[in-house]
Amino acid sequence: LNVTEDIARTLASTLDVGSSTCIKLANISMTVMKKQLSDNTSSEWEAGDIKVNLPDQSNIAQEDSSVTVSFTSYNNLGSLMKVKDDIRSPVLSVNVVKNHNQKRSIPLTKPIEYLVHHRPFKKVRKRKCVYWDFKYSAWSQDGCYTLRKQSTISTT
Repeated sequence: LNVTEDIARTLASTLDVGSSTCIKLANISMTVMKKQLSDNTSSEWEAGDIKVNLPDQSNIAQEDSSVTVSFTSYNNLGSLMKVKDDIRSPVLSVNVVKNHNQKRSIPLTKPIEYLVHHRPFKKVRKRKCVYWDFKYSAWSQDGCYTLRKQSTISTT
């Protein structure tokens, strides 16, 4: 996932405000977009089984009030990872591209929303919303939760 951030930063350096670029491979899809910060708007992305909505907020903007975000989905990353839990959906990476001296994690004032289609559950199971915590090299659920009312047998 560190490589994703490096690629996103490199691609972002080539973008003008109001533009985006996409990379689509067999199991990886990435979009890097750069836009002007605006009230009541968001950065939205859809790829295959995933929809993402990141509301604009001042703490993700650059000094010039632009917002640069990369969205990447990995369709087979879960099968390559050595984890005890069953990963039923693509693995998603969302990076806010800011100056190099920024912290790795940016506290959001408005939540990012994901809609993920996954392989159906045969039994009722508790769904987990997790992210990779680079500081601890482990999955974390801190600040992440699922919306049960919007979940179905194959959507979380």
